[in-house]
Amino acid sequence: MKVVAKVKPIKANISPYGQWHFANDYLYTADLYRKNPPHKGYSPVPYESYCIALELGLKAFLRAREMPVTEIEKVGHNFTKLLATAKDLDLEKYALLTEPQKKLIIQAGELFRGGKKIQRNNGHKNLSYSYVDIAHIAFNLGAKGALPLPDLGELHSVTEYLIQNLREICLKS
Repeated sequence: MKVVAKVKPIKANISPYGQWHFANDYLYTADLYRKNPPHKGYSPVPYESYCIALELGLKAFLRAREMPVTEIEKVGHNFTKLLATAKDLDLEKYALLTEPQKKLIIQAGELFRGGKKIQRNNGHKNLSYSYVDIAHIAFNLGAKGALPLPDLGELHSVTEYLIQNLREICLKS
């Protein structure tokens, strides 16, 4: 007999500082991978880890500025909206990002958090996949040099700068 249990998703109420800690952990993980990769060649893992750190860090900031979770959820994984929303809540008081840094964050977010889509032909139909499907698409295209990947060192620098500068506001909220 086959038993299927349907479970509703749960939502955990994590403080801004708790969310910042997760962002910092992803930053740490990406740094470890970048400094000592387990193999030669391309991997989407450090890129995705930096992007998760950026997203969690920015969302922790939004929470610290008392934005309701329901409003943050509407922003989704869109880094352009995340940055604009954070700017509206005075991000510049805590982390003054340059235009090239903002562009880098947006570029990385589009590639690894679902902002852009690509078309693939499976022989019968055209299918659209999000770049979030990194296990197959980004890995294959990145390995072939077909993705316009951001510089990993620059992505590290902007992520570290942002995460470290958002610590205090997240801690105090």
